[in-house]
Amino acid sequence: IFLAYVAIHQNEQFKLENDKAQERLEKTALTANELSIIAKVIEYESANLSRLVDASTQFFSVCSVEKIIEFLRENAISGSSAEMYLSVELRKNEVAQAFSDVSDEIMLDFDNHKYAEDATSCIANLYKATITLIDKIYQSEENYSSDIVNATQTVIDARKQCREIMNLIIKRKRILLDSIVFNNFTYEQIKEIHYGVKKETRRDEKHEPHEI
Repeated sequence: IFLAYVAIHQNEQFKLENDKAQERLEKTALTANELSIIAKVIEYESANLSRLVDASTQFFSVCSVEKIIEFLRENAISGSSAEMYLSVELRKNEVAQAFSDVSDEIMLDFDNHKYAEDATSCIANLYKATITLIDKIYQSEENYSSDIVNATQTVIDARKQCREIMNLIIKRKRILLDSIVFNNFTYEQIKEIHYGVKKETRRDEKHEPHEI
């Protein structure tokens, strides 16, 4: 009887230790899975930030007054009227594409959704001002007409305002990414802090292109 009791007790101890070992393995597997998911979140947010920075940089570049004037003058001097017209249209298409790219990144940026409307409005204003300036330079016979001067100032002002809000959005995204990378958050905490109601709400909204 005593030996049977010892055997039963040992079996119970073995089962208890086995259960604890299994629990530790499950926790280890869960932790590894969470770390894998967190790594993917970091990769995802890094890619989003990179695309937003690239799109905004490209948009500001094609909306640069200096580049617009230099581009049109070079084509006016070196090409025929037909070539100049084609170059102008290509330039306007380049501006439109850059505007579309940065607009898409802003509208899909769920973390900065409260700034999306202002940002989209600013870049739309800069887009319109840039197209207007290109048309006025192309159509004007005088290089320094008052219309061109006014249109140039409008582009400069719109570009400055657009840069301010885009810098704010980019800064916020960098802070978001840093908080995920450097704070010891669990995956559940990351979801709660960074991907909570605000993101689901934003995803359900209709993302119509901003009227130009």
